[in-house]
Formats: sequence, C-alpha cells, structure tokens
Amino acid sequence: MLEKRHLEGPLAEAPGRYVLDAGCGSGRWLTYLSTRKPHNLSGIDTSAAMLQIAARKNIAGVELFQCPCDETPFGEQSIRPHRFVVRS
Repeated sequence: MLEKRHLEGPLAEAPGRYVLDAGCGSGRWLTYLSTRKPHNLSGIDTSAAMLQIAARKNIAGVELFQCPCDETPFGEQSIRPHRFVVRS
C-alpha cells in the first residue's frame, strides 16, 4: 500500500498525541491509527453512510463527527490540541 509507506514515518509521531483524521470515510486509517496509541482519536467526514461504516468497526476510543473539514465541532481554539492531522 503506497499511502502507508509514505505515512509510516509521520505516523510514528501519533502515540500520545491528539489525532484527527479529516475525511475519515469508512475509518480505514482510524483503524490503523488506533494501534499507534494516540491520546485522543477523532474522525470527521461529511458522509453519514461512510461514518456508519466506520462506526460499525467499533474502533476503541474513536469519536466520529459528521461535518465538513472547515466546520469542525472542535471550535477554533479546541482544534489546536490536534497536533497530528491525517487528511485521508
């Protein structure tokens, strides 16, 4: 998987961090990111159908939100803790 090879280096920084997967879709990267032991893991996507697929995966500790990337539920100040953002 080409994406994974390019992201493995940066994903090494995920442990202990607040991680946001912007455009998480079905949760493919959320599943992988959850194994990296982040402090907090969130996924946002505009598609309710894709978020339902992600939710069915029962990824431990993941919070899912339906919203566009420029209108997150985190607010301007609270997005700052997300020091690691994956745009998938």
